[in-house]
Amino acid sequence: AASGEALQQRAGTKTEPVTKRNPLAIAEKDFQSQVRELAELLGWHFVFEDLPLRKCPKCGAYVPPPRRVGHPDIEIVRGPNLVYMELKPEGGTATPKQQRTVDLLRQVRYVAADVVYPKDWEQIEDTLRRASR
Repeated sequence: AASGEALQQRAGTKTEPVTKRNPLAIAEKDFQSQVRELAELLGWHFVFEDLPLRKCPKCGAYVPPPRRVGHPDIEIVRGPNLVYMELKPEGGTATPKQQRTVDLLRQVRYVAADVVYPKDWEQIEDTLRRASR
């Protein structure tokens, strides 16, 4: 992972991830780490954090939690801005579900956020009806 100083330098001048051999030859997980570090440096907050490994009840091995299939890798918010990013290494392509999700998110013009309970059913209906206009 890049140092905070290197990220600050990149944030002010160059936004591409850098490796010693080829600046574009970077694994997706390393690319994601760099994007996450830069986002944190610039004051973005992650909406969804990676969940810790869980112990498999059948075999006892520690495994990652199920992924949200098709959901973008990065979901961040800062002030009035909400950003989704699907990260791919050079030459990589999004799956059809990932591309569909990105295409749908590009159309967003209305965002609602709230904590709701069963007693709020009328509010839920109102929000969903209003958002569908």
